[in-house]
Amino acid sequence: MNLESGTTSVVRTNIGRPATCRVRFGATAAIVAALVGAVGCGDGKRLATVEGTVTKGGVPQKGLWVRYAPAAGGRPGNGRTDDKGRYEIRYTSKVKGAHVGANKVTIGTGGEIDDRGNELNAPKELFAKDVQVVGGANVLDFDLADP
Repeated sequence: MNLESGTTSVVRTNIGRPATCRVRFGATAAIVAALVGAVGCGDGKRLATVEGTVTKGGVPQKGLWVRYAPAAGGRPGNGRTDDKGRYEIRYTSKVKGAHVGANKVTIGTGGEIDDRGNELNAPKELFAKDVQVVGGANVLDFDLADP
């Protein structure tokens, strides 16, 4: 509103629409993005958080990869053990979890890559087991000494 003349002016963007349209579109896009994220990245699959510890004869195993591959097919969830043998599965870099239902868990070494994308060590599978991931939080520990 122009105080001197008592008229209202509309600010236009470079595409000829009032600036308020741009704000409304941004808010709508944010809401749509949040809804898509809430249903598991839009792929229709249910995910549940999965964490645990990997040991061998009770000794924590560090630097191992852990993969949860859904038996029905689809993208696997992956994690890596820390110094205490703990892991957390991630579906993507931003989304935690694995598919709910039957999964084949594989644990191994190698597969590291350098900053140029070159594989430093070939992946080697050490352990495999079929598990059920249930909705909600899952804590699944594995001992590599178990048959």
